[in-house]
Amino acid sequence: MGRISQSLEREELQMGASKPESRRLSAESHGDAKENVKQQENEMPPKSDESASSNAASQDTSPHTSGRTIVLLLGVCLSVFLVALDNTILSTAIPRIVDEFKALDRVSWYGSAYLLTNCSFQLVFGAMYSSFSIKGVLLSAILIFEVGSAVCGSAQGSVALIVGRAIAGVGAAGIFQGAFMVVAITVAPQKRPMYNGIFGAVYGISSIVAPLIGGAFTQHASWRWCFYMNLPIGALTIGAFFYFSKSRGQR
Repeated sequence: MGRISQSLEREELQMGASKPESRRLSAESHGDAKENVKQQENEMPPKSDESASSNAASQDTSPHTSGRTIVLLLGVCLSVFLVALDNTILSTAIPRIVDEFKALDRVSWYGSAYLLTNCSFQLVFGAMYSSFSIKGVLLSAILIFEVGSAVCGSAQGSVALIVGRAIAGVGAAGIFQGAFMVVAITVAPQKRPMYNGIFGAVYGISSIVAPLIGGAFTQHASWRWCFYMNLPIGALTIGAFFYFSKSRGQR
């Protein structure tokens, strides 16, 4: 019995001596783990300026529309109104134009020239909006449209009228794309569908009332006012777009 008790006491002493050693080893391993975590944190690269700026830009988007943005969007509505107006405004003025120019064989080009260049330059302006300032490209498109309208209004023959319509179609292609670009960068994402719907309604209403306006000008004034009316409205649109002070969209 005495031997058994001595062996038990020896085992207890060995176990008691091993416990501090195991505690010391666990503490050392825990400290090494902390040092590794600190080293990994120090080695991690800091956040880039681009991510910080993108977060700031997303936080700057206000749910409320400012007065400057409202003026800008009104200018966009006016430009969309002009683009849609020129699609069908000549439908009631063509008989008077044919009587004046005596060129019945070219009457189909009065409307087709505008639509042809409008469709042809959609991709061109898409590339320009991707490469240059949105403000600069949009103002250039409005100026091209205004020049085409002035040529149509002052035309002394059917060829000049067709050329003016083609020039106006080039500007219309840039205006229509620019309208949606302006909405995309000035309006909060949750409000964009509403404004795009407004532009669609303006386009539809303008296409409906355009023949009535063209007939009224032709009957009570001159068919040339179907194009001259674009000049003051276009000037108001250009003034509204100057509120778009930052030349954003540079890629």
